Amino acid sequence: RAAGYAEADILASLQAKARDNARTPMQWNATAQAGFTTGTPWYPVNPNYTAINAEQALADENSIFYYYQALIALRKTQPILTQGSFEPLLPDDPDIYAYLRRWNGKTWLVVCNFHQKQVTFCGKGRGRTILSNYPQPELADLQHLSLRPYEATIYEILEGEESS
Repeated sequence: RAAGYAEADILASLQAKARDNARTPMQWNATAQAGFTTGTPWYPVNPNYTAINAEQALADENSIFYYYQALIALRKTQPILTQGSFEPLLPDDPDIYAYLRRWNGKTWLVVCNFHQKQVTFCGKGRGRTILSNYPQPELADLQHLSLRPYEATIYEILEGEESS
């Protein structure tokens, strides 16, 4: 301010360069200020707070909250995810992140599409769906998986089958 800058300009400059520009207030519910405060937060709430908030996620059994809850439970109960060998597949593919985990005679395939476009993964054999962020059949043909945008699925490779 001593250099002649207006307070609003100083605050705008700080917000543009500070790490706060990557944060928004927690979206608890669809009420004013997303239930974060009855006052005015330092940063405005994201305009999507009426559709995307904690209350809505807890009411939807298919929400990302419950997906992550299942993923964490799986990691805690299935040593194949933490102790199994790791074998990357398609290491140079710009769209698909896929790998195998092997542990005590079991093999799991983890395949993820990190992009907004649909892509195809070509493996081998058949697998039983363990967890996915999209609805999946219980059994899958791993030879031609069509991965939807941002799809991530874990398959247990059926005995005698192998994906690569």
